[in-house]
Amino acid sequence: MNRRPRVTYSVLESPPVSMAPVSAAGEAAWPVNSAAILDENEIVQFSIKPSLWFVVAVSYKVVLVALLLCGLTWIAGQRSGLGPWTSSVMSFWMALAAARVAVAAMQWASRLY
Repeated sequence: MNRRPRVTYSVLESPPVSMAPVSAAGEAAWPVNSAAILDENEIVQFSIKPSLWFVVAVSYKVVLVALLLCGLTWIAGQRSGLGPWTSSVMSFWMALAAARVAVAAMQWASRLY
């Protein structure tokens, strides 16, 4: 079993210049030259996803507006006495916010850089 040792560094230490594991003979344990690893027709694809904070960053405006409108609807309902109507409208604003978060989550899931 070929295992690489786990190396941790404290805040005051700096990592060594070469992070490649070294074999007993002194050479690097894996080849550095990509031609030695890849065949002639292989392509390297570097795909990364954005952070999950993407969902928050994209949808926070709609969620804040929906919360504000929920609050205003609740206040208007308390002053006018329209109880069932108020809860229906507040449910609509929350459903709108939840839909925006769901769309942002689907955008995050399908996004690659």
